[in-house]
Amino acid sequence: MPYFFSSNNLIPGEEAEVAGDEMRHLLLSHRAKKGEKVKLQGPDGKRFQAELVKAGKGSCYLKVLSPIPIPAEPKAETVLFQAVVAEKALDLVLQKATELGAAKVVLFNSKNVPAMLSVGKFSSKKERWGRVLKEAAKQSERGRFPELVLAEDFKILLGMLGSIERVFLLDADGASPGSYDVEKKRSFGLVVGPEGGLIPEEVLALRALPNVSVWAIGGFVLRADTAATGGMAVLRALVGA
Repeated sequence: MPYFFSSNNLIPGEEAEVAGDEMRHLLLSHRAKKGEKVKLQGPDGKRFQAELVKAGKGSCYLKVLSPIPIPAEPKAETVLFQAVVAEKALDLVLQKATELGAAKVVLFNSKNVPAMLSVGKFSSKKERWGRVLKEAAKQSERGRFPELVLAEDFKILLGMLGSIERVFLLDADGASPGSYDVEKKRSFGLVVGPEGGLIPEEVLALRALPNVSVWAIGGFVLRADTAATGGMAVLRALVGA
């Protein structure tokens, strides 16, 4: 069962208000009734069992009961660097990256993206994408959702990669994931190109970075959303929880 967010930190024995989208999700989508117990989390990341006690027109109130443990975040930070893809595919990538423990998702422009994502367009869509991330975290019962940022220019992407200990580029010419030693690394990056792949110049620029290795998974040509999901799953398995 997914949990719900309260805008205020929760105190056992007291009532917490839930309003806006969270209230509509609780009452209309989940169809919670008075007396029903649900999971509720405050902005401090603490989660509790809570009982719905009353619902009004603009908000509802839940009595905070006992604390609930939250699944631990991965010990190693994982960042997904995803080239811009079509919106439906991107929604899927954001969902699965959240479920698989990504700390951050960086969207980047490359030569083969369907349409360049400008700073302005990113800003206008970030709120909706944030909801996708948030809902995926709730559904998977993860305590937090990834930060979402934009690398508008490929050079900006290269600069961001430099701060990560080990980066894997998904490419058909790479080695199997098991060929690389990931022990004692505390930060990892996964680079996934757009549909049609990165152009040779972009691949060469990535390969030239000292912390970048090239992975191949599956043996087939993968859609970008499949590659991102599969790559994140393999990386999570390699680095452990």
